Amino acid sequence: MIVGLHGFAAPITIVRGMATMLTLAVVVGCSSPPVAESTSDGVFTLRIEDRDSSAGGRFMIYDLTGDGTLRVGAGAVAQAGETDASVPVTVEEVEAIRSAVEAAGWTTGEVHRSGAGPRRLEVRLRVEGRSHRLEVRANGRDFDPAVIAVLTPLDSISRRRFGDVLDGLPRAR
Repeated sequence: MIVGLHGFAAPITIVRGMATMLTLAVVVGCSSPPVAESTSDGVFTLRIEDRDSSAGGRFMIYDLTGDGTLRVGAGAVAQAGETDASVPVTVEEVEAIRSAVEAAGWTTGEVHRSGAGPRRLEVRLRVEGRSHRLEVRANGRDFDPAVIAVLTPLDSISRRRFGDVLDGLPRAR
């Protein structure tokens, strides 16, 4: 004997409708507003995704936040767009990075795009209340000196995340 489910059609339709509404509420509630093009907060932030698409390529994320922290991700973590370490940054270091960013032309749109890669930087920054997004491609794997001047202090600061590990190793006598 086969029992029909016709009596359940209305409750199933209601449950589907409620599930759809709940899904929409979650999606709308979790979406973030677009980054404002102009604010007056004066905060300097910088996020660089350093990607090399060749075999054995390099993946690095430097995320300099407005609170004096450099968040860093490397390898598979960076490839997934994430960071997994935080390093404190001094005011002097932030100012040096900001000066290098300005000298590279990233705040005015006068960026020298050297070549076709395979190494490239995806840059998002906010300075003087304005947001900027740009892509800088290397000539092969090498960037011009202005870009290297931005990357060098970020790389140096990011290496401090290994300090505790290195300090814990025995010293040669």
